[in-house]
Amino acid sequence: MPFAQTGIAFFEEFVFNEVLLASGGLPLYQQFIRDHDGAAIDSPEFVAATEAYARLRGYTDPGMPGRNWTDTANLVINGDAGFILNGDWANAAFTSAGLVAGTDYECNIGFASHVMVMGSDALVFPTSGDAELMQAQDLLAATAISLEGQINFNSVKGSVPVRTDVDTSALNSCLAKAVAFVGTEGGATPWPSYYNSPERNLAVRDLITGFWNTPSMTAEQFRAQLKSTNAQYPN
Repeated sequence: MPFAQTGIAFFEEFVFNEVLLASGGLPLYQQFIRDHDGAAIDSPEFVAATEAYARLRGYTDPGMPGRNWTDTANLVINGDAGFILNGDWANAAFTSAGLVAGTDYECNIGFASHVMVMGSDALVFPTSGDAELMQAQDLLAATAISLEGQINFNSVKGSVPVRTDVDTSALNSCLAKAVAFVGTEGGATPWPSYYNSPERNLAVRDLITGFWNTPSMTAEQFRAQLKSTNAQYPN
């Protein structure tokens, strides 16, 4: 199959956002995702994005619904699919399979949109009066943020180091592309949850996954539902 898609709502939204970026660039993404401007939905670029998103269904396979991302990645790793659209964590799957970026496979940031959608994780420790526990917490935090810890962890997971003084020359070609995007003005933008309330996020995601999994729904019907949801959840 040309396109290996993960059959989970998060990843269906993931793909839609990348198609939106490819169609309208960062301005359209921010107009809808960040500014919640309903006029964006009527723009030619947004119309084109919804139609392109619908066409992508025809490039995947009947086994998609409910399939997790690791099994989806394995379709590409094993040569059963052409490409997968995923996050940096997929790097670990390809590396664990013994594949080398730039030699055994290639990668790109989205659909040639020249913008990378970014998220972040955090280590959060509960407060404690236990001196030994606090010392252990400090050690874990120091290890995670150390130069050695950053390069070792990110080389495997595929994420961009949080420190700017890390020597990134040891990162594979895929990670090098991501680092370059982060270092370019306008090269990265936050994931929608950084801009929206949980209620809006879930409502929009439900519409996207409903559209993806309902081939009989037209792109026009989907946009009409988005307009209604956009008005209902302004934040």
